[in-house]
Amino acid sequence: SRPLRPRLAFRQIKKEKIKLNENKYDIFLPTELSTGSPYNPHTNYSESCVRLADYTVNVCKRNRLNLIFSAEAYSNSKTLKDEHQFYKKIIDKYGVKLTPKTSKYSSYINVLQSNLIIGLNTTLLREAFYLNRKVLACNLTNHIHADFPVKSIASPDIKNFNDFEKQVLKLLDIKKETYFEILKDDINNVVQSDNDCYTIINDEVRRITNTS
Repeated sequence: SRPLRPRLAFRQIKKEKIKLNENKYDIFLPTELSTGSPYNPHTNYSESCVRLADYTVNVCKRNRLNLIFSAEAYSNSKTLKDEHQFYKKIIDKYGVKLTPKTSKYSSYINVLQSNLIIGLNTTLLREAFYLNRKVLACNLTNHIHADFPVKSIASPDIKNFNDFEKQVLKLLDIKKETYFEILKDDINNVVQSDNDCYTIINDEVRRITNTS
């Protein structure tokens, strides 16, 4: 089945006539609060989520990239406090701030305004792919069950920070059309959507963001 939440978000964006800036952010990094993850007893999953945030913020600082570090929770909520605590080391180290949700679909709005979406195992990776955004899935746990459905440029093996930085800069530089041309045979493996619907979504995103 096709992803429901991004379709509903897209419908709401159209309904409210929200004007999008497709190049507002270089990188969108969603929080992955994984303290209760079933992977934790067997892997370094939580540590890997924090390490990925460290890598991402570091790349942005080194290359003067515009980052949105997007929280799952609303302001003044317990979950937001938990997210702050989970990423405290990164927040303190780099002085970066979490951006809370402001509406049910604010994460999708920010995804549509970002050049590259980075994550470990969040469902937002697949949903961003569905919304025609470039994705970099980094399974730093080396646990196969946390792998993205496709490899190639969307999810290469990342051994260290240098590998990560090189891949991020490569994907930021590559045109979106080229990215999806490379991955055209894998699209259905990620989003399980029919090509006609995918084409319609792409055309509507271009129209709303005033891009050709």
